Amino acid sequence: MSLRALGELTRWLGPWAADVRPGGVARATFAVPSRSACVQTHVFRGRCPVRGMYVVVPGLHYDGPDDVRLDRFCRVLARSGFCVVAPKLPHAEALLIHPQTADHLEDVCRYFAHRSASPPPVLFSISFGSLPALTVAGRLGRRVDAVVTFGGFARLGPALVFAAGGTPPQGATFPDPDPLNTPALMLNVVSHLEPPPTDQRALEDAWRTLVRWTWGRQEMRPLSRRLPLIEALERRVHTRDRMLFRIGAGAQTGVTEVVEAVLRADARAGNPHFGFADVDDALQRLRCPLIVCHGRDADVVPWTEAPALVERSPQRLATRLLVTGMFGHTGAARPKISQALQEVRTYAQMTRLLASAGQISTIMRPSDPA
Repeated sequence: MSLRALGELTRWLGPWAADVRPGGVARATFAVPSRSACVQTHVFRGRCPVRGMYVVVPGLHYDGPDDVRLDRFCRVLARSGFCVVAPKLPHAEALLIHPQTADHLEDVCRYFAHRSASPPPVLFSISFGSLPALTVAGRLGRRVDAVVTFGGFARLGPALVFAAGGTPPQGATFPDPDPLNTPALMLNVVSHLEPPPTDQRALEDAWRTLVRWTWGRQEMRPLSRRLPLIEALERRVHTRDRMLFRIGAGAQTGVTEVVEAVLRADARAGNPHFGFADVDDALQRLRCPLIVCHGRDADVVPWTEAPALVERSPQRLATRLLVTGMFGHTGAARPKISQALQEVRTYAQMTRLLASAGQISTIMRPSDPA
């Protein structure tokens, strides 16, 4: 572990750093050949010698690694002495959970591994990016130093139902799910609706536009603030699809029922649409340590998915579970005073592991505490 890296990570990742972006980092963009199309990929480097490599896997967001929060995180890692590779994954930027995302990510990992003298990379995933990260880490075996999930899921169904506002898991306290996410949920199930929409493309375009107009804007959470935007977009949708659009926009109740109905039909199918999203196969194929981080206040994927992910992992794997109140789903937060000591310990574990990229597979053992 590099003390310099530890110091930089401690300085820049905590809530005390606010949203200040560290300087001294250069970003270049490469067109990486992939199976179906080139994947535009950002590479961040700081001024100090490179100690290891991170491949940062975005969640579902139209800006991918260009999102200001993720761009800042990549710059923090780069300033700490790591080469940071951040691909713009096409389906994730279209807000879709899709099997081809893992193929694109694998091609990016192989491309830079062949051109770098760095140790095997750490795959660091955000939210729904946990699925392709785990899948690719399973495919690459020991050519990955570790895989880190932040806000990831063990079971797609419960994660989608929670995000849709359905019944949360029993026996724990959760924040209210973010109402701005309902269009993204509907984008992932609309292809499986019976009967299908009259004009699916117009419907999807309207939902994606609403996402661009509202995501990252806390003032848009109340429906009263979004309603004028919803009504304007509704006119772009076929008249027969307008009720479905309003459900997906959160202006009409029913999104939970729609998501649950699609998941039930998927469970009954002999060849389920979401069969590729079962992480168990990826976990069984892992040969590198697994570090599972989650914010207790996450309002997209419930934090209970973090211990579930560790529990489903084979015992031969070295795992570490870090659940914190210092980070929500999308950024840093200030913990309550009563929780401060435990949060400091968790934060210290997290930064020490991140500072050890390139050596995690040698310092973590299956007997490590979860």
